[in-house]
Order: sequence, then C-alpha cells, then structure tokens
Amino acid sequence: MTRNDVNAKNVGFPNMYDHIKRALTPGSKTYPEPGGKSYPDLTTAKAIPGGRWNSTLTRHGYEPTSVGNRTAAGKVCANELKKETGKDCDEYPFASTLQGSARANPPHNFSVAMIDADENEAHGIVLRAWYWNNRILNFDEFWIDIR
Repeated sequence: MTRNDVNAKNVGFPNMYDHIKRALTPGSKTYPEPGGKSYPDLTTAKAIPGGRWNSTLTRHGYEPTSVGNRTAAGKVCANELKKETGKDCDEYPFASTLQGSARANPPHNFSVAMIDADENEAHGIVLRAWYWNNRILNFDEFWIDIR
C-alpha cells in the first residue's frame, strides 16, 4: 500500500494510508490511547498487528464479526474523537479481521481515526475486491505492506 494508490475511478486513499501507517508505527499516537478516556487503567504500549509477515491479520467475513468490530471502534470514536461532518470512524485492523477492535489483545490494541466518508467507503470496496482477487478466504492470514 502506498500513499498514492487509487481505485479504478482514480479516487485516492491518502488519509487511510496515513491512519494505517500511524497504527503500524510503534510509538505513534493513536486512539484509543493507553491510559486514555476509553481504557484509563491501561498503561501497556500498543503493538498493533498486521504490518509484518510475523504479525499477521486473519480475514473473517462473518458479518457479526464485522459488526462487533465496527461497534467497538465506534464507541472509542464517540468517546475520544470529535465528530466531523462528512467523516466516518475508521478502524484498523480492519473490521473484516479477527484482530479488529472487538477482539483486540490487549483490548486497546487497535486504532481509530476520523476519515473522509467517501474515501473510507471507496477503500472498503477496494479491500473487498483485494480479498476476492487474491482469494483471501476466511481464516487466511495476510499483512499490510506500507511503503
């Protein structure tokens, strides 16, 4: 994934890229913050998975898994981020993974950010197409190569 990636309609994902890069960069400030509003008693540093071959994500297309991840991420967005018109709460690891916000270990080991709603939706479509085109099935492992 690069900051200059675009879909077939020439829509880019620079904010999505920035969010994922922050999430995968140790020591970067991401939400929820350990010891912050959503997890005030936790001081364990984050080690968000999915950025290396030995720290993978696991695809899971079961809709209740995605809904649970989006719900958990949404609670953190509502608690820690300011709602902005035209923006959606984005979560990483993706809602379509077993490492998403509802199953994060430790429980704050994920990231949320407010992303332009159109960009977020377009990236979701590209991610689903990537799963399909690369035959990434349920329980298949993968990682994100940020360049």
